[in-house]
Amino acid sequence: MELVLVERRFEQPIDFQDIQRQETAASWCLDTYNVRFLKTFFSRDGRRMLCLYEAPDAEAVRLAEEQAKVPFEHAWTCQLLQSENVTTHATAREYVIVERSFPSPMTAEYILTAFCGARSCFELHR
Repeated sequence: MELVLVERRFEQPIDFQDIQRQETAASWCLDTYNVRFLKTFFSRDGRRMLCLYEAPDAEAVRLAEEQAKVPFEHAWTCQLLQSENVTTHATAREYVIVERSFPSPMTAEYILTAFCGARSCFELHR
């Protein structure tokens, strides 16, 4: 199984409960394609949403979302990278998610090494 991240953008702010009702009503689509919902990140302005799923592949999630008529822009497989030295703030009420694009593929090892090198900066600006 793969982790699949789905990105949703809305022209006008939406109410989280509205999109959640739409997803709940179409949950049978997720079951049909062997997709399991894991987590949602919803922007404060109500215009962006990231949803994390576990599925056989990104195409299974795309098919389930399209059949359920739940709007989305992108769906791609991903992996969770976390340094062993990072403290997990499981009780955090807010997260800041940063999207990065690279001109060529990067290895997980390279990204974790760069993150660990910048750790003192993150700690300084907590």
